[in-house]
Amino acid sequence: MCRSKEPMYFIDNERYPRSIDWYGSLFEEGRAATIRGDASIRYGACPYVCERIRKVVPSPKFIFLLRNPIWRTWSHFRWAQALGFETRPIQTAYMNGPDIDATYSGERLGLYTNYLQESHYSEYIRTYIDAFGGDNVLVITSEVLESEPGKVLQECTDFLKVPRFGNLSPIRTNVTPRDEYGRLYAVLTGTSHSDPRVRKLQTVLGPVSSLGRRSRWLRKRVRSAVMKRLGGWPEESLSSDDYEFLRRELAEEVERLRGLLETPFEEWDEDFPRF
Repeated sequence: MCRSKEPMYFIDNERYPRSIDWYGSLFEEGRAATIRGDASIRYGACPYVCERIRKVVPSPKFIFLLRNPIWRTWSHFRWAQALGFETRPIQTAYMNGPDIDATYSGERLGLYTNYLQESHYSEYIRTYIDAFGGDNVLVITSEVLESEPGKVLQECTDFLKVPRFGNLSPIRTNVTPRDEYGRLYAVLTGTSHSDPRVRKLQTVLGPVSSLGRRSRWLRKRVRSAVMKRLGGWPEESLSSDDYEFLRRELAEEVERLRGLLETPFEEWDEDFPRF
């Protein structure tokens, strides 16, 4: 994987004008690898990323890791709250997201509040299938990954045509921070935050990607140790009224996704019974 987990090169209008050599330099430590990866999750819903990738990346493959869209939306919403980008009730925020131009104009606010757009999986997965072919797109779910990690890992390695791994120990990472620790999380990870004091401190510390290997390792260890103690909250804090709202809003989208991929997604049946 590249030096920065989510470089956002093909979406960020400030980074994209840089040369492709700059982007390639992010993979310098793995230049001898058969396959190299970019895990920028927001490439998915961005309307122009496919064309940008097509111009410079030969024969790319894409793995989409989808979560039940109710809980994906809720997690996204809580993430935005913790980082100071969201103050509205979830139903208002869901129905009144930023328009596409604002979302991908380089404004970080849009990147953190487009709940509906990023939960409509079928719309952007269809774009990738049309652009690169269904054989180059693999869709898995976080629910199956959690219940059968070995099976999903083998599916991914087979899709990428690389050797299978042996037994791996489970890990839990990238935990959403509690509201009161959002600023600390942003400082440790380099994640955008609405507080100008946080952004100033991030500027002083510099981006994680610019650090040397040893410094990145040390910062990652500190971040992991701190967030292990501070991260997360119970999902049941989603009210029944908000749950029903999201379930109604997303039911047709889940059916479109099932039809597009010809996959039942039975792991979501409790929330989205099949018609």
